[in-house]
This record gives sequence, C-alpha cells and structure tokens, in this order.
Amino acid sequence: GYFTIHHPDADIYLLDLQSGQYKKMEINSPQTDSYHCWSSSGRWFVFSSKRLDELFTRPFFCYFDKDGNASKPFVLPQKDPQFYDSFLKNYNIPELITGPVEPSALDIRDLILTDAQPVKLNPSVDTK
Repeated sequence: GYFTIHHPDADIYLLDLQSGQYKKMEINSPQTDSYHCWSSSGRWFVFSSKRLDELFTRPFFCYFDKDGNASKPFVLPQKDPQFYDSFLKNYNIPELITGPVEPSALDIRDLILTDAQPVKLNPSVDTK
C-alpha cells in the first residue's frame, strides 16, 4: 500500500479552490509532513509530522490568516515538557472535531468483552 506517513518526502500543499492554483506550504519540514485536517472555521489546521525525532508522528497545529499565510507549526503543549520524549504512540491521522466522540471508550471496551457474534450477510448484496 501507499501511506504518505512512511515517506520522508511527503509534504503539504495548499489548493486555491477558485483558481485551481496550488503551492507547497512553507510549514513543511525535511521530515514527513502529512494528513492534514481543517477546523470548521477554516482558520486552524492540524497535521502529522515526524519533525521532532524522524520516528514518531506528532500532531502539529497552525493558524491560517485571512491572507493565506500559515503560522509557525507547534506541537500541542503538555504539562510535562518531556512528554513527547517518552510517549511512544503515533498520531497518524489527527482530526479536529466539534463534538464528543461516540461510542465512548467504555462502550468500545464493553463491546470487546462480549461474546463474538456470527456475521449475518445481507442476501441482496452482491459479495462477489
């Protein structure tokens, strides 16, 4: 498969929907920068980047001004300044959302702990 998060040359581009013109954004780093998501206001976006250590992806945030300029990317600040040095999880697909995520973590846990159910295929759907 093709996953941009594994390619160091992956970069983020900006497309003007009215003109069709696109440009490579200045926020890119020599490491992998990929999978971006815009806020509902269009002023913020988050993207995955390996710019801290070239190994783990972290969520970086930017503000986008009315003139089309992006602010300097920043990683989400944590209470512990060493957090990202010891946190061994990736943020491959960061999303900006406006509401709660459903189902909850407890709902998912409860579902995992239930007995398996046999799959019931819909006979009207062609599975070939």
